[in-house]
Amino acid sequence: MRASVASLYQAVELHQEIPPLLIGERCNPNGSKAFKEALLSEDWDACLKVALDQEGRGAQVLDLCVAYAGRDEVADMMKLAQLFAGSCKAPLMFDSTSPATLEQVLPLYPGRAIINSINLEDGGANLERICRLAKKYGAAVVALTINREGMALTCEQKVAVAKDIYTLVVDQYGLRPEDILFDLLTFTVGSGDETMRDAATETLNAIKQVKEELPGVGFTLGVSNISFGLRPAARKVLNSVFLHLAVEAGLNTAIVDAAKVLPYAAISEADREICLDLLFNRHPEALMTFIDHYEQAVDQEDNEDSDSLPVEELLRQKVLSGDKDGLNDLLSALRGRWQPLDIINNLLVPAMREVGELFGRGDLLLPFVLQSAEVMKQSVTLLEPYMEKLDDDGKTSILLATVAGDVHDIGKNLVDIILTNNGYKVHNIGIKVPAEEIIAKAKELQVDVVGLSGLLVKSALLMKDNLSQFQTVGLTQPVLLGGAALTTKFVAVDCAPNYQEPVVYCADAFAGLKAIREFEAGKLLSTQ
Repeated sequence: MRASVASLYQAVELHQEIPPLLIGERCNPNGSKAFKEALLSEDWDACLKVALDQEGRGAQVLDLCVAYAGRDEVADMMKLAQLFAGSCKAPLMFDSTSPATLEQVLPLYPGRAIINSINLEDGGANLERICRLAKKYGAAVVALTINREGMALTCEQKVAVAKDIYTLVVDQYGLRPEDILFDLLTFTVGSGDETMRDAATETLNAIKQVKEELPGVGFTLGVSNISFGLRPAARKVLNSVFLHLAVEAGLNTAIVDAAKVLPYAAISEADREICLDLLFNRHPEALMTFIDHYEQAVDQEDNEDSDSLPVEELLRQKVLSGDKDGLNDLLSALRGRWQPLDIINNLLVPAMREVGELFGRGDLLLPFVLQSAEVMKQSVTLLEPYMEKLDDDGKTSILLATVAGDVHDIGKNLVDIILTNNGYKVHNIGIKVPAEEIIAKAKELQVDVVGLSGLLVKSALLMKDNLSQFQTVGLTQPVLLGGAALTTKFVAVDCAPNYQEPVVYCADAFAGLKAIREFEAGKLLSTQ
């Protein structure tokens, strides 16, 4: 069973098949001015707004810290934990090293939380109390590589402390390895401190080594620590490049402000190289070169006139960046040049295809893909009133479903949009749909074609099994398969032989549209 955390509303796997899991960092009076002011004035609704804003920007877990001089940590944590539990879909991470606080809040939380954090600063006394609470209430823990000698700076020190903590947490207190998120600590490369020039490299190497030597454990990082002391605009770029490197090294969760992380694909090659020079300490002047370069880059960016770009390119950029601001005005301008359906097929869909390609290469994190999908969805909603309404009678009808165990529906919903706006009748029955429900709905609705979607590798394997079930019960509809883990060969060799009707691999939404047209023409054949 894969380790997960849960809120009242949903469970979230700690070890995402496509990392990282993003942990929102702004519900912390020591890191967010807005949250601090809300906490000190006891404006609980404003505190909740900070949490919900992070969810809206892609945070999948929310870190909650209320420790502040002069405040009652237990009372504040109890108040906000209960408020957040009833209002936030994202599970909570209780950011406290106080066993007394955790002992009060953990029994009240209607889900499975993360405790942030444990360490060996006092030799292990506090760690013991917190681990016993974690074991009692089923929580996961963040483990910082700190011992009596202080914070571990080198790779060797980080690995040694991680092993000491692992021995206590797993062997002595009975937590599972997969319930540990090691924070191997990273320190700023922006201070000019000679002892910190290799801080990024030491952390990245430590992640790789601990991953190898302590199988099953997870990792997290306060990513923005890497850029502390630099200008905010420069930090955003450096943090984003470092996060990309850390995920490649094995990082599976990250404590970030999702609004201040750039898609790796949106960072220019020149900016990437300047960041890599600094992070890997490639030359003695890397820091000053970074500062000088980025000062110039900010000036150029500030002077850039987006009005000079064609409106078609502006729409592409909005999809790629997940920016919904000004979308209505932009689409109004485009309707003067394009028919609404052509805007969808010729502008929006290719932009989303580009998003998918970036995601497939690892240059775009999943939360950014979701934001891009929201731009697509809102665009279609704004265009729909100007589109010709077609009679449902005689339309080819398609059933779409994300298979059991998979919550991803971006691609499926894109197919829905494309098919619907090309005149087809689509029954989109949602996510995590078992084969039995797909069969029942296909029969009840008397659809012409079934489309299955899934992002994960396990989803591809499940599609193969679903086809055998469809064959057993005698379904007669062709089946279209789509998802990131599928390949032409897998569909042809492993899936198609399990079902008597055509089984077709659709690499994207346009391939799905093409398959439906081939079905109508009587030319649809299984993928070979």
